[in-house]
Amino acid sequence: MDSKVWSSRAILSHPNVVRETHEDFIAAGAEVIINNTFSAARHTLEPGGLGLHVKDNNQNAVELVRQARDKVAREPAAIAGSVCEWVLDDPKWNAPEAIGRSTRERVGCLAEAGVDLIALEMCERSALSVAVTNAALEIGLPVWIGVSAQAYKGRDALSVFSYAQLDFESLVSSCPKKA
Repeated sequence: MDSKVWSSRAILSHPNVVRETHEDFIAAGAEVIINNTFSAARHTLEPGGLGLHVKDNNQNAVELVRQARDKVAREPAAIAGSVCEWVLDDPKWNAPEAIGRSTRERVGCLAEAGVDLIALEMCERSALSVAVTNAALEIGLPVWIGVSAQAYKGRDALSVFSYAQLDFESLVSSCPKKA
């Protein structure tokens, strides 16, 4: 783990551990494997000194899942490219436009590497969630959206962390529709 890029550094420094972890999940019967690219976007890698490794980090992560699947899968297992809006407290990356550009780059790398779908994880801020969702939908793969929510004292609805209530209706309605 790394305080800036979380587990993405492991793709470069400990690929065997990453692959073996995927093997364990596949052997346990997982039908979808979410690769280790949660924090492998430019907006997280660059502040951690790994900005030159966006493409190879994402492609290596997909390859590690593919190797694990080829070694131990008895049933088909899809590969999901993990994407998040998560950013450090960095003004350069806290704007939806910046996160959208970073996400387009990352999902392009993931699609090129052969993922079957995109898994958006920990969507917590509506504006950034819309930006990553729109960027992910542009590549034409299925997109899963995952949020982290909890009840806060004094609020009558679930809230996403401490930021604000995430309005799923407006999130969905602001994203382009597929025919």
